[in-house]
Amino acid sequence: MKRGAVTLAAAVLLAGCGEDARPCATWADCGREEVCLPAAPDGDSWCGAIDDECPTGLRWSGSAGQGLAAQCVVFGGGRDAAVETSPSDARDAARDVVDAPIEMAPRCGPDGTVCAPTTDPCKTPGVCKDDACGPIGNAADGAKCGTASNACHTDPVCKAGVCQTQGTHPDGYSYESGNYLARCCGGSPTSINSPSNCGACGIKCASGRCINTGAKNEQQWWCSCAANSECWSGCCANGSPPVCSPSTCGSTAKCTACPGGATCTADQDPHYWCHY
Repeated sequence: MKRGAVTLAAAVLLAGCGEDARPCATWADCGREEVCLPAAPDGDSWCGAIDDECPTGLRWSGSAGQGLAAQCVVFGGGRDAAVETSPSDARDAARDVVDAPIEMAPRCGPDGTVCAPTTDPCKTPGVCKDDACGPIGNAADGAKCGTASNACHTDPVCKAGVCQTQGTHPDGYSYESGNYLARCCGGSPTSINSPSNCGACGIKCASGRCINTGAKNEQQWWCSCAANSECWSGCCANGSPPVCSPSTCGSTAKCTACPGGATCTADQDPHYWCHY
């Protein structure tokens, strides 16, 4: 088959650019099954695609201007072209033009390029692999997806692609290193030397006074009292001043379970006490 230098020419009269006309500069401006083709040696280029229903095997795309949209591409011979260009020669020429770009040009991007972004912290974006865009996936279970509301909660994390609610530290959790009194009570940062949490979470002082009179260390705090009925434990231990002791009172006193997950220590000097 004899083939000369073949140029592309429109097969219809130029009718001006339509409102939807979109010229191209390279194949990247066209659709996946299209290629950028010149309408004339010195004119605009438009997108086209292989179409076996056209004699040349090539049809202008719907975005082509100059009245070429959806028309079959016709090859015209120039000075160096063959004297007669048969339809089969034109078809071969068209396929020579478009085969490489359509079959070989990457459309997604290099492997690893983000092609399906997401703002969900529990999702991973889709990325290009082997010229195809991968799906959005789930972030690893346990990945942080938010920030805790305070020091007595844990950051929310992902599970099965969904951000879970924040967690809560248990009562008595030490949220400030080096500060024994800084404890979590009911999910709130608290100091356990207050009338609401005296010595341990949940010990409330009916007297309104949380004291450490006579304490041997910073961990010993009690509610002051005047009668057993004022004490959460039912035992207002003798002393100066008397305090609510976590005990059964009496000569054979025993530890009473402390609230808030605290531990009772049976030490009568000066009193039994709750601590973490």
